[in-house]
Amino acid sequence: MAKKQQVVTIRCEHAFIQAIQKAAKAEGYASPSSYIRQACVNSLNGVSRALSEAEERILATLERQSRDLHKLQTVALVQYAAFDTFVKLFMTYTPEMPLEVKEAAIALAKARYTKFRKDVAQEMTGRVSEALREIAETYDGLGSTR
Repeated sequence: MAKKQQVVTIRCEHAFIQAIQKAAKAEGYASPSSYIRQACVNSLNGVSRALSEAEERILATLERQSRDLHKLQTVALVQYAAFDTFVKLFMTYTPEMPLEVKEAAIALAKARYTKFRKDVAQEMTGRVSEALREIAETYDGLGSTR
């Protein structure tokens, strides 16, 4: 048995009625009345379908970014530990060079390092490549600015 319905009359401007008719048709409602009824139900329940869906998407995005950030933090810690170990080994097993060959060795190292950075930049693509090329052009030798 159908529920008994009561008729409610409201007064609206013509442009507002046209907007309701257009929205009802666009969202697939059977009539402007059914669209208005659903809008009232949503308002009374305090829940908007679009808002709920947006909140769910935002929450999913934040959760994904949180996981990605945690992974990046882990990678950074691993890279730091590996680099620290490398530096300790290098310092332990590489003796100081004699002063008479030090200048020539530094000049050769600067040239090799500059070539290394340019080679790395050529292997990269996109924004990373541009950033590496900019760094290579800005700095000369072993980290000294031009």
